[in-house]
Amino acid sequence: VRYSIQPLSASLYHYDNRPLRSIEITSASLHHHDNRPLRSIAITSASLHHHDNRPLRSIMTTSASLHHHDNRPFRSIMTTSASLNHHDNRPFRSIMTTSASLHHHDNRPFRSIMTTSASLHHHDNRPFRSIMTTSASLHHHVNRPFRSIMTHQPPSITMTTDHSGL
Repeated sequence: VRYSIQPLSASLYHYDNRPLRSIEITSASLHHHDNRPLRSIAITSASLHHHDNRPLRSIMTTSASLHHHDNRPFRSIMTTSASLNHHDNRPFRSIMTTSASLHHHDNRPFRSIMTTSASLHHHDNRPFRSIMTTSASLHHHVNRPFRSIMTHQPPSITMTTDHSGL
């Protein structure tokens, strides 16, 4: 998600609303919903792992990469942009600081982002994600919650209707 990645807190959820992860600004302990510890976070960098040490996500102050336990890339974040990818590197979503065009790997447009809020949709208008300036919730098309994010400061995203891609 864009911002200057200074999360005040963030909670990741499974589709059935089981909490997956909590983040604090300076440090965090990641847990499964049954409180099994994942791994803590330092200010400048962190690697998130399942309780059996399978890597799940890596965080740097300026960037972050989400991975499956077998190291398949899932999502990458930069302070000014973010690209979501499937494990085979098919582009899933791209974000720039001032605009964003969401596309499937075959370049089918999803939906652009507004300054204060946005609902991202599949090309057939199934809702995928909603964004507020201070928080964001990712949802599957059946509205199962996937992730919620709160931030230290709201993003300064300029409204755009650009669907040309990045």
